Amino acid sequence: MAGPQQRVRYDRVRVADSKDDQKSPAQIVTGALTGSVTQEDYQEFVLSQIKRIIWGTAPGNWYLDFASLGILSLKELSKVVGDGVYGVGLLGVKNGVNLIFTSPDKFVNVAGGETIRVLYNGQRLLEIDDYTLSESGGVGTGYDTVTTLVAPRSSDKLTADYTKV
Repeated sequence: MAGPQQRVRYDRVRVADSKDDQKSPAQIVTGALTGSVTQEDYQEFVLSQIKRIIWGTAPGNWYLDFASLGILSLKELSKVVGDGVYGVGLLGVKNGVNLIFTSPDKFVNVAGGETIRVLYNGQRLLEIDDYTLSESGGVGTGYDTVTTLVAPRSSDKLTADYTKV
């Protein structure tokens, strides 16, 4: 029978020397491959990744007060994108000739902004290069039409991710 398990609390054994959040993933991987990664190295890596998740490439640190800076929590962000729909099949005849497809819903379209993602057999298409958007009921009625530059065949899959109006 095994003896009692000894538990060691990291914060009692060693306190990190700094709150460094500038460690790159390459530095951690290199250290891991050479066997020279410490618990503190991993901590710095995690803090660096948290910083990148929150700030991207903008300046900022993981320990700032996000609420006072107007940064939404993940729960709040999920409410913002709550009207998003994903993987919706676009409606229209796929026969190698038809280029015009409609979405089941009107979707948000902001000029110059990414408001809909159209996927052709899982590959993302680019607006203007691969498709255009329009309003089937005329200007001001709401965007719901995707016109592709290549006509999908019956075996092709044409889907979209967008935010409903």
